[in-house]
Amino acid sequence: MSTLKAISFEQNVNIIDNINEGNLLEKSKLTSKQNLSTIDTNDLDICKLDIAEQETNLSLQSQEPIQIFVNKLIINTIKKHDVGIIKFGQIKQFIIQQILQANQNTDELIEWLSKNQSKSQYIWLLGLFYYHSIGIKEDSNEAFKLFLKAAEVGYSMAQVYLAECYYNEYGTEKNCNLVFKYYQKSVENGSIVGQLHLGICYEFGIGININKLKAFEWYEKSAKQGNINAQCKLGHCYQYGLGVERDEVIAFEWYEKSAKQENNDAQNHLGLFYENGIGTEKNLNNAIYWYQKAAENENAVAQYNLGNCYQYGWGVEKDDNKAFEWYEKSAKRGRGDAQNCLGFFYENGMGIEKNIEKAFYWYQKAAENANEIAQYNLGNCYRYGWGVEKDEIKAFEWYEKSAKQGYGCAQNRLGFLYGNGIRIEKDLEKAFYWYQKAAENNIKEAQHMLATLYYNKEKTEKTLEKAFYWYQKAAENGHIDAQNNLASLYYKGEETEKNLEKAFYWYQKAAEDGHIETQYNLALLYENGEGTE
Repeated sequence: MSTLKAISFEQNVNIIDNINEGNLLEKSKLTSKQNLSTIDTNDLDICKLDIAEQETNLSLQSQEPIQIFVNKLIINTIKKHDVGIIKFGQIKQFIIQQILQANQNTDELIEWLSKNQSKSQYIWLLGLFYYHSIGIKEDSNEAFKLFLKAAEVGYSMAQVYLAECYYNEYGTEKNCNLVFKYYQKSVENGSIVGQLHLGICYEFGIGININKLKAFEWYEKSAKQGNINAQCKLGHCYQYGLGVERDEVIAFEWYEKSAKQENNDAQNHLGLFYENGIGTEKNLNNAIYWYQKAAENENAVAQYNLGNCYQYGWGVEKDDNKAFEWYEKSAKRGRGDAQNCLGFFYENGMGIEKNIEKAFYWYQKAAENANEIAQYNLGNCYRYGWGVEKDEIKAFEWYEKSAKQGYGCAQNRLGFLYGNGIRIEKDLEKAFYWYQKAAENNIKEAQHMLATLYYNKEKTEKTLEKAFYWYQKAAENGHIDAQNNLASLYYKGEETEKNLEKAFYWYQKAAEDGHIETQYNLALLYENGEGTE
C-alpha cells in the first residue's frame, strides 16, 4: 500500500466562481443599436458604482422591497464568490438560505425576475434559478438561453456561467473554443473569477494552446485581487515552477494566504509542506493541524492524508480506528487511494471488523477509479476467491491493468504467469519483459527471477553479467535465495573474482534469515576455514 502523501488540484473549469463585487452591476457593452431597445440603460449608471455606493443607493432609491432584496441577493452571492468560499455547486444552498432568512417567497421572486428582464443582472439571476432549480424545475436550455442573452451584452458573470455551460455540455454541446472565448470576454469586462479560469484554460490547453507563462500571469492577477483559489493555484505554480522560477518559500506563502481564508486545497498543501519541511521548517504538529482543517472542510485528499497519519503514527498517536474513519470519509467522496486503503482495512480487520466482502467492494471501487494498487489487490481477490467467486481469468485481467500502470507487484505476478503458462499461453519473452519491469521497480522477487532466467540462459559473458547484477540487487533488498546464489557466485568466481570473504558474508546473511541450504554451506566454510578466521 502506498504511504506517499497525496496532493491534488481540481483541473476542471468549474473549480470556483468568483467575481469582483465592483463588477456586480457592471457596465453592459452593447453590441448593436438594437440592444439599446431591449436593455434598460438605467442599470448602466448604477454599474459604475462600487459595492458600498450601491448598497447606500439601494436605501436611497425608491425601490419596492422585492427589488431591494434581489439586488442585495446578487450582491451577497457575488461577494461570496469573490472571496472564493462558495464553490459552484454550493450556490443553490446559499441562495435558498438567503431567501429563507429574508422570509421571501420564491414564486414571487421568479415572477418579479421574469417581468424585469431588461437588466442584464436580472437575466443572469433568473438563469441561475433555472440552472439550480430554485423554486422552479431545472431547465438547462432555458438557463443557457438566459446566460447567453446577458453575456451578449457584456455581463461578465453571465459570461463566466456561459463558459461553464460550454465546458460541461449544459444546455449546449461542448465547445472548448467558446469556453476560452467567454472567459476571455469576462476578463475584458473586469471579472476576477474570469482571470482565474482563463489561467486554467492556458494551463491545461482548454480552447487554446498550453501556455504556462500566461496561466501564471492570470493566476497572479486574480490572486492579487483577493481570489483565494487563484492564490492556491499561484502557490502551485511556484511549487513546481510553472510559468515562473520555482520558489518553494513563495509557494508556501501563497498557500498559507489561501489556507487561512479556508481554501481546503491550500490547507492540504500547507500540511504537506509542514510535514516535509518544504518552504518552511518541518513541523508535524502544524502538518496535522492543516490536514485536519482541510479534512474537516471536506477535502478528500486531506482526509486520505490524515488517514495515513493515523495509520502510521505520523505526528499523532497511531490509531487504526481514526485512520479507518478518515479513509472512509475520503473513499465515499470517490478518492481511489482511500478506497484501496479501506479495502485493505476490511481485509485485515484493522480499525473495523474483518469483512472480506466489503474488502472486495472497496477494492473494486478503487480499481474502477484506476488505482493500480487496488487493481492488483482485486486480482488477488479473484485469484484466491476472497469475497468473490474464484476466477483466474479475471485475476489475470486485473493484474494486467495494474502492471500496465506501472505497479511492480502486478508486473512481477504477470511475469510469473507468463513464465509458467498459468491460464495463458507460456511466453518466456513476455515473462522476461514483465520481470524486467518489476525488477526496475525494485521488486526483489522479480530481481531474483530475472537473475535466474539470465543465469539459466545460454551461458555468455553478457547473460552471466546480468545474472550477477540482478542477484546482487535482490540480495541487497533482502531476498534470501538471491543472497545464497550471490554467495555461490563469489565462491565459484563466476562473473566476478573469487572472493571467499564476500561469499561468507552473503551465506551468513541468508543463514541468519533461515535459509537451510545456506546454513549448510556456511557450516562448510567454517569447517574449512574459508572466508573466516
